Formats: sequence, C-alpha cells, structure tokens
Amino acid sequence: MISMKKQQYKSNLETISLYDDNNTEKNDSNIDKMETKLLDEHKTKKEKQEEKELDYVFKVIFVGDTNTGKTTICNTLMNRKIKTMQYQPTIGIDFNSLVKTIYNDINVKVQMWDTAGQEKYRSIITSYFRNISSAIITYDVTNKTSFMRVINWINELDRFNSCNHDYKHPILLLATKSDLHKERKVSFDEGFNMASKYSLIFREINSFELKGPLESGFKELLESIFLIVDNEKRENIKKIPVADPYPSYSENLTINLQPESTLAMANLESELISCKGVKCIENINNKRDRVKPTEESPKVCSKCVIC
Repeated sequence: MISMKKQQYKSNLETISLYDDNNTEKNDSNIDKMETKLLDEHKTKKEKQEEKELDYVFKVIFVGDTNTGKTTICNTLMNRKIKTMQYQPTIGIDFNSLVKTIYNDINVKVQMWDTAGQEKYRSIITSYFRNISSAIITYDVTNKTSFMRVINWINELDRFNSCNHDYKHPILLLATKSDLHKERKVSFDEGFNMASKYSLIFREINSFELKGPLESGFKELLESIFLIVDNEKRENIKKIPVADPYPSYSENLTINLQPESTLAMANLESELISCKGVKCIENINNKRDRVKPTEESPKVCSKCVIC
C-alpha cells in the first residue's frame, strides 16, 4: 500500500494546486500526471509480468466518512492479516492494486484508490472521482451520521464524474462493524432500503473478514462492471458498418488472416468502451482464438471472399 507522509502530500498539493477555478485544465493535467507517477513508481516486476495476462483494468474508488473502515477493507481484500494494527486516518489518497478472476477466465486488475474521510480533504479527493469505473461507499452501523451521509457521497460521485455514457457506475454499499451488535444504531433494513432506492449492491460486513459478504459483494461489483462494459462493446460492434462485397470481376486476392497490428486492435477495443475508468487489454495470445500465421497467406477467389 502507498502511504503518503503528511509532509510529502502537502508538497504534492502545492505542486498540483487543486481546484483553482482559473486554471482547471492545468489542474486536471497535473492530477493525471500524479496518478500516473504513483502507478509507475510502485509497479513491481511481478505486477508488470501479470499485466501481460490481463483482460481489463478497473479503477475503483473508496469513499465514506472517516473511521468507517475503508483502509481496513483494502487490507483485507489484499489478504493482509493485521487485525492488531492501529490505523491512523488516511491523509489524502492511498493506493492498492490486486488481480481478480471473474467468470473463470476474465482476469481483472483492480486499482483501489482509498480516500480520506475527513472534511478538510474533501476538495482534494473529489478530484479523483473522475475517470472511475465504480465506487465503494462505506458507513459505520454504530454511527448514524455516517449512514445519513451516504446520499451526499452518491451525489458527489455523480457531480464530479467525468464519464459521459448513459449508464451509471455500479456502486457497492458496505455497512461496516456489523459484529458490534450492542452498539448498532443503523438496522439492516435501513441499509437495504437505501441500497434498493439508489440501485446499489449492498452488504453488511466485518471489515477484517474476507470470506462471506465482503468477498461476495466485491465479486458482484466486478462482475457488474464487466457485464456493463461487455454489453456496450457488443452493441458498438453491431454499429460498425459492413463493407460492400467485392465485385465479381475482381482479380484473385491475397488474404492475410492474421491481424497486422496488435496496437490497432487495442485501439479499436478502447474505442468500443466509453467508460474512462476501464482499460481493455487486448490479449491475443491467451484469450482469442485466432488463425495461426502461415508462411504464405492463402490465395482465394474473389467470389469466395465474405465481407
């Protein structure tokens, strides 16, 4: 996990100068550079090797009031067994990543951006609501105020989201500290009703336990993102115009059945997906059944060419 020290983060803020209304374009560019730097600096050789086997990259942001368990959830999802750790409030942004497999053969790298819950960092963290594929909102079942503020977080995500597609990003609502029965102030029904009203995925969890509601909720979130993106790709493919057939008087043509450029395929994939928080990685070698290249491409009659 990347933990920015307070002094380091302040220096970053001085460089970025977030939310200067007179220089919005420059600020957005600086934020992108900071995100790219964080990602590049903390990539291990193993992670770079894993990227070759990926199908998608999803950017997921964690939001919620302070002390609702966002950092604990990240550590649990990363299988860090540190129950005795005394957590300090997150300063600004922390970053984690892991690779998950959904639907048996779809490998997804999840970039998890853990945000600070304190009010004084609000103007900073909303800058990271851009270019996301989904969000995880947390509240504490022993703290009624954190539950009431869930609506504010939903509105903030909608307000600062930079995607222009028609569908809404899937959101996972996690009610933490469900094991503290005597201190509970928010019932299961209240959380479930709010999730139903705003079409959210809902789970009540113990932030230290991966197996059970946390794992199933996180998996459902990733599968929801994939289904939306995959459906959009299929619909956009249908809209691609079909070429006219070759005229019957054409000479014999040489047809290369192997794509000439992997980059071109990757660019096509990215154009089929409108969500800025999703990156599609063309994995030709492992995931696609393609014709193996031969020494000589077959020569076929123009009448046999199907467009």
